[in-house]
Amino acid sequence: MHISDLHFGRIHPPAIASLENFLKANEEKLDLIVMTGDWTQRARSSQYQEAAEFIKKLPVPLLTIPGNHDIPLYNFWVRLLRPLKNYNKYIRELAVDTFESAETVIVGFRTAHKYRTVEGRILEKDILRAKKAFEAADPKALRMIACHHPVFQPKMLSRIRPRHLAQEVLNLKPHIIVSGHSHLNWIELVETEGHKILHISAGSATSDRLRGEVNSFHILEIADSNVRVETYFLEEEGFIIKDPQATRAVSWA
Repeated sequence: MHISDLHFGRIHPPAIASLENFLKANEEKLDLIVMTGDWTQRARSSQYQEAAEFIKKLPVPLLTIPGNHDIPLYNFWVRLLRPLKNYNKYIRELAVDTFESAETVIVGFRTAHKYRTVEGRILEKDILRAKKAFEAADPKALRMIACHHPVFQPKMLSRIRPRHLAQEVLNLKPHIIVSGHSHLNWIELVETEGHKILHISAGSATSDRLRGEVNSFHILEIADSNVRVETYFLEEEGFIIKDPQATRAVSWA
């Protein structure tokens, strides 16, 4: 399950209730939840406490990384000296940032940075972590990167920095990159140097900060070198698949 941008502190009540109902109803179908950042609206302790209580109720393990909203915006000294103080206190021990199994390897990249309030930044240490994990994996395993900021925008590389490290991310040849940040749902198959990457951007699952879309998230079904992506949208009856176009399939073998 790929969710993003919950933004505790700016929650849309019907969305959080519907998400919790979906998790209860589909507990046996899920293996892992990947949350691509922005747990909070302003990185306050009270907002992180709400996020932590939500995480404790999750039925399956969680992989996550912080988003730009998970770093204090207005508290200058905390942002400069201890930008992830509350994230580390409330979230880190409840989740992982790397997941490895015989069939799947997922590495979380921390693209949120204290010197950038909106844009993302690639860290070389994350590239090295991913390279090590991918090289140790079965050649047939799915290779996935999870980051808050999109590495691609539709039709082009996004403004994630530095550009040479953004290119290094592509050189790792992941099969899938999942991201959030934009609060826009889109899926695009991008080809770079003969290698195809499925870039999946999630809308906000629970926030009222929407950009002309409804709350949404993705379910990825992975089997036999294939992945099927289903997109769920919030309607009056809860989260549902609205139309056949919400399902995408790709093979990497």
